Amino acid sequence: MGCGEGHYLDAFRARFGCEAYGVDISVPAIEAAAARHPALHLVVANADRALPYADASFGAVASITARRNPAEFRRVLRDDGRLLLVIPGPDDLLELREAVLGRGLLRDRVQPAVAAFAPRFVLERHERLRSVAQLDAEAIRDVMTGSYRAGRASRRDRLAALGPLAVTLSRDALVLRPVRP
Repeated sequence: MGCGEGHYLDAFRARFGCEAYGVDISVPAIEAAAARHPALHLVVANADRALPYADASFGAVASITARRNPAEFRRVLRDDGRLLLVIPGPDDLLELREAVLGRGLLRDRVQPAVAAFAPRFVLERHERLRSVAQLDAEAIRDVMTGSYRAGRASRRDRLAALGPLAVTLSRDALVLRPVRP
């Protein structure tokens, strides 16, 4: 869900040798995914509303820093399937948030995410993925382009003034098991 330009989805397809279906609300994202990854099955749809698939169609569903719809994810997932939910870690982009927003609060999103998916899903596994990358000014702009954090004029000015910076990249990967009805 929220497959964007298809990078992660195609990696799953290649790794597991499976059919791969991607959904995104963005027509340009789906067009880019179709051009880059012709083996993917792609559709423009709003995953917040309804997914254009039959009940129990999939053995796995993934939402990687994308929108989440627990009811629809459960509906299209088989009883023996798994949901991969990837959310920003508490310290994700901490240095950029401090530089652009003036503060870098740590916010753990794991328990709220697990609670949002209960009672349809239960947490089976949690792993935190974390690294620090040295980003130049262009890479910083690229990272922030996809973020609401850089939208205001005052924030754009601070962002434009940044030089190279070591930035924390952090994700919480949650594997959830569906609860049988």
